[in-house]
Amino acid sequence: MILFPKTIISLFSNDPMLVGTTVWAMRIYMVTAFVMSAQLSSCQQTFIALGQAKNSLFLALLRKIILLIPLIYILPNYFSKKDFAVFLTEPIADFLAVTCTVILFSIQFKKLLAKKPKTKKLQAS
Repeated sequence: MILFPKTIISLFSNDPMLVGTTVWAMRIYMVTAFVMSAQLSSCQQTFIALGQAKNSLFLALLRKIILLIPLIYILPNYFSKKDFAVFLTEPIADFLAVTCTVILFSIQFKKLLAKKPKTKKLQAS
């Protein structure tokens, strides 16, 4: 989607104005899609599996409610192209959410490992 947006867009429309707008919008929107796996699949789901649903819920709300909605109202004040600013909010919110998720996951995972009882290693005879 980042490398060949016109190919994907041409499946839906050949309107030159729409294609021109969609190419830059798709590239902006998709730029942080690959890092979202760190939040959604890896960390957020792991919190649920470890019985820490509150952390998982916070991370879900962080991305779409706490970060994205305020950024949609704030960023257009700093850009002349308002539509560009709105599209820019998604990757910024994603990046900030992933950063917070990885930090929280590191802290919580270290705490969980510290609570784990230590087992004796078997020595080979």
